[in-house]
Amino acid sequence: MKLFIPFILSFILVKYVRSISLANNIFIDHPKDRGQHNKPKPRSGGISIFLSVLFFFIFDFLFEKNMSINLLVIFISFSFSYFFIGLLDDFTNLNFKLKFFLQIISSISTIILIQILFNEEIKNLYFYFLFIFIFSISFVNINNFMDGTDSIVITNFIFFLINSILYLYIFDLVDLTSFLIWLLVTSLVFLFYNFPPSKIFLGDAGSYFIGSIVVIVVCYLTILDYKYFLIFLNIYSFFLVDTSLTLLRRLSNKENIFKPHNQHIYQILSLNNNTRFSIKYILYMFILSTIIWIPIFHENIVILTIINYILLSYFYLFVRKNEISK
Repeated sequence: MKLFIPFILSFILVKYVRSISLANNIFIDHPKDRGQHNKPKPRSGGISIFLSVLFFFIFDFLFEKNMSINLLVIFISFSFSYFFIGLLDDFTNLNFKLKFFLQIISSISTIILIQILFNEEIKNLYFYFLFIFIFSISFVNINNFMDGTDSIVITNFIFFLINSILYLYIFDLVDLTSFLIWLLVTSLVFLFYNFPPSKIFLGDAGSYFIGSIVVIVVCYLTILDYKYFLIFLNIYSFFLVDTSLTLLRRLSNKENIFKPHNQHIYQILSLNNNTRFSIKYILYMFILSTIIWIPIFHENIVILTIINYILLSYFYLFVRKNEISK
């Protein structure tokens, strides 16, 4: 019954949000030179995910009380603020300097809240705060950078949620489980609409919101066990390698790194056949998610992480080389 609620609610929300966007011509993404769609589509999908999460928080606070009040406050402070920054960007196309400033304010405000609410539970307090500040701003933006083709961001988020739920169950950490299961069902419903050819996009609001949730979950569970951060590094390895190497390449070519572009390898790979790329990416994530759990119990996940990043870096360079030679 509990899984039925987010399933039905998410279907209703996505259809309702999509129809409102189309009927009122708001939050519409028009085809661009660097885009991979040839007709206008709503980019309001993140609103449906946000509303589903809001419903869960209200329901959990009033009836279930699975999530601690402190953790709920952190989610509302950080994820909601990033959602509204993204929503404002979707609506007005914010200047990148203002957007970056708002992100800094959001991250600092959340760090202050964490210091107030979790001060006694965190070792190496100031190092951890510095880590949150850098990690939050960088990863949320990386997640947004990668939201340029159908289903890639939501697919990665789904596999992140699956691995996180497994981790929580195996190590008997239940305070986030209900929330992540709710999010998993919500995300699977959205994938149905976002799979190519998509009917709706996440938008900046959606990619920021999802990215901020990942940041909170990673930071919270990394306090308990460093291995969880290695799980995150593996699940999001494609995002991190593609973004980092593309950024370095653009810097070496003295290009404006804040200017939109289509030089990510996921854009190159999906440009001609978006559906085929999405299926291959889902298969890649499935295989990776499966093998992550082999070294978890043998103390050698570090080796897996290194191998994964070496192979992805080689793959990146291989795709670049073949693209240049065309």
